Amino acid sequence: MLDNKNTQKIFSLSDFRKKQLLGEISERTRETYREYGYFGGSALSIIERIDYSNDTSNANIRGNLLVSQILRSACGNSNFGYFLGGTGTGSNRTIVQRIDYSNDSANSSTRGPLVAGRRYTASTGNSNFGYNGGGDLSTTPIVSTVDRIDYNNDLSTSLLRGPLSLARISSNRKL
Repeated sequence: MLDNKNTQKIFSLSDFRKKQLLGEISERTRETYREYGYFGGSALSIIERIDYSNDTSNANIRGNLLVSQILRSACGNSNFGYFLGGTGTGSNRTIVQRIDYSNDSANSSTRGPLVAGRRYTASTGNSNFGYNGGGDLSTTPIVSTVDRIDYNNDLSTSLLRGPLSLARISSNRKL
């Protein structure tokens, strides 16, 4: 005999329709689906947003990064964008700065640092983690180091993960 209390229910289209009629399903809008792209950093520390649905308009200036970062990389998930490392005032930075897409007119917040300050890195990520790889330490020309940022615990120092197969730098470095 089946125990109805412990049986999992299957969500059907009729269930979805009922939720939609009750207003429990949010409508698809640019805000709910965040159809924007962000650019930030360099010597100016401004964050600009482009609207994918109207890419002929100028980018809008949003918040600012707290610390200028040049030669840095960026990654993010559907809620936050992260600006990583780079250089400024003569030394490589370990700083991680986060922008909140739900309040993108606010300034960035500082999060946990990278293990080592590097410039000319490249980054990628998924919904849970951001990876920052390669780069130049200035004392060691090119490295294969990979830092991982846990988005759910982004105040802690990044973790070192397995190295890249080769030491690499981003393609924007002038040799």
